[in-house]
Amino acid sequence: MLAAAAGRSAASATAGAAFVLLVIWVLLYLRISAPINRRLTAAADAHETPADVRSWQRAWDRIIVGRAVLQGLAVLALGVSLLS
Repeated sequence: MLAAAAGRSAASATAGAAFVLLVIWVLLYLRISAPINRRLTAAADAHETPADVRSWQRAWDRIIVGRAVLQGLAVLALGVSLLS
């Protein structure tokens, strides 16, 4: 917001892109990763090994690379916004 008010459109655009990337990251976390975390934590607290734990791990593995890429791109965009 401040970058846009100061007339720094490139900084504003890259900061906005970083914000959008992080919102997508949070949505992916809340919809996919957090439920898996809750189930794994509950199973660990109960000292149980669920029968379908490998499918949970596969679901976690499918999403983690995308989340890491989104977070990395957001940090890169924030760095670019600081430099522009």
